[in-house]
Amino acid sequence: MEIRSQTFENNDELPREYTCQGVGAPPPLEWNDLPEGTKSLVLICDDPDAPNGTFYHWGVYNLPEDMTSFTIASGAGGFPMAENDAGGANYYPPCPPKGHGPHNYRFYVWALGVEELRFNHVPTVKELVEKARPHILDEGMIQARFQQ
Repeated sequence: MEIRSQTFENNDELPREYTCQGVGAPPPLEWNDLPEGTKSLVLICDDPDAPNGTFYHWGVYNLPEDMTSFTIASGAGGFPMAENDAGGANYYPPCPPKGHGPHNYRFYVWALGVEELRFNHVPTVKELVEKARPHILDEGMIQARFQQ
């Protein structure tokens, strides 16, 4: 699988628009080459360089298997979101501590072999990752850097 964005290349600087210094919306993402048997998709954004370990910024799940992109407009479709490490069920824009140096923000798309992930509460992104991981058929990842 390949994931890309029209706004940055892999390992480039994340445009400020998609950080706490801009509107704080998730960047547009596109993917292709989903494996046979894909029944749903998950999107994850994390920061492995956070001071206290990996920080989960975003988790969207139960996206339809025929979806090939995600934008703010498509996100308004009511797809379930997990609770990020800041405590909200939304996209928490990258905002590393000032002077901490560049952080890498990884955007994943996971193709799952199950139609739906079910929870009896709003899961944290970490819980979403744990529940989705056994069902991953393939993944794509793109990352970008940002520092303040």
